[in-house]
Amino acid sequence: MPQIKDLGVKKRSFYATNQRFGRKKTEFFTQNKNKVFKGKRFTKAREKIVRLLPDIKGHFTTQDLFFALKKRNIPIGIATVYRTLNLLSRQAILKRTLTRMGFVYELSKGEIDVHLLCKDCGKIFEVDNKECAGIKSALTEFLERLQKNVNFEMGNCDIVIHGLCKRCKNIEK
Repeated sequence: MPQIKDLGVKKRSFYATNQRFGRKKTEFFTQNKNKVFKGKRFTKAREKIVRLLPDIKGHFTTQDLFFALKKRNIPIGIATVYRTLNLLSRQAILKRTLTRMGFVYELSKGEIDVHLLCKDCGKIFEVDNKECAGIKSALTEFLERLQKNVNFEMGNCDIVIHGLCKRCKNIEK
């Protein structure tokens, strides 16, 4: 089990949560708690948001997360959700993609992510890793070389291709 840095959170509550949530969610929380909240206030509201993230599948908006919290009877204000998602995206825990409807988030997998974004309806399509394996490996090599040459620590790398989805393309005709 990874070491838990003391951030003013009682260890007893961590172990109680470990029994309730299961190993996978607890590992996500423990790994990212030390990374994200280093030097920042770690409030109970932020803890509840971080603990809910592994349950959300795929892309989500701030409002989606806010309503998921409300559905679980967790009283957290929308401003806290916005600030926490902003902090998590700055720390590369979440990937943030700008669409016509606003920002859409997803958990960062630590790899290059390719999305197709419909410019009319705003729907996001995830590109399968098998379909773009060659591009990803070439881009990874390029980014590693660039990182060494420029002496710059890279974060997330996202490729967003804008266009029209099948449905919107048929409507336009």
